[in-house]
Amino acid sequence: MKAKPWAFAIFFLAFVAVLFFNNFELPKMLFFKKTNTTDAVIIQTKEVVGKIPFTTDFINTFIFENKDSIYISRFRTPSYQKENYIGDSLKIKYNIEDPNNNKVIGYYRNIQNKPFAFWEKEKYTNISGSKKFDLILNNLVYTHIEYQEDVGILNKTGGLYEVHNDSIILRPLIKYNVDKNYEFETILPLKNDFKKRYFIILYDNKVQEIESL
Repeated sequence: MKAKPWAFAIFFLAFVAVLFFNNFELPKMLFFKKTNTTDAVIIQTKEVVGKIPFTTDFINTFIFENKDSIYISRFRTPSYQKENYIGDSLKIKYNIEDPNNNKVIGYYRNIQNKPFAFWEKEKYTNISGSKKFDLILNNLVYTHIEYQEDVGILNKTGGLYEVHNDSIILRPLIKYNVDKNYEFETILPLKNDFKKRYFIILYDNKVQEIESL
């Protein structure tokens, strides 16, 4: 029995349509697997060359927790879709046996729906001897960078934060491995039981760490 050409054409067009709506990436397969849903937070967005000529895409990095572990994943969106902001929350579905196999199923838009969300970025500094650090707060997500003279970056971590009056509470969740030329960095998860860090806001955009619990 010969296969009809029109059947192949329909299958091909359907396959191309699926790729198009998935930004020309193969969809993640979660069929016939035990799954669960949870919330995640976008910690980084980067503009890259698009898969369609003369366009740009965004690589969005997000983190989520499952039991005693932190997971880091990414998804790609074309520039013509609504932009995602650092701090935006997501709803994801993940494979219980392998949480790294996950997909985004919902967008809360909690940051981008706030007025002037892209302005909510603050930077604090502190100097102790030959060491200096920057604390950058960006819509619920922080980055803490420690430097030393003649050495450069010693340590770079990130996670979520809360502000209560003149106090800042950091919840470390990730660390950055930065290469010697400071051109590339890799984001790695920390242990879920990492101690919180507490800072007090001083004057002139300076902070001081007071304790870690």
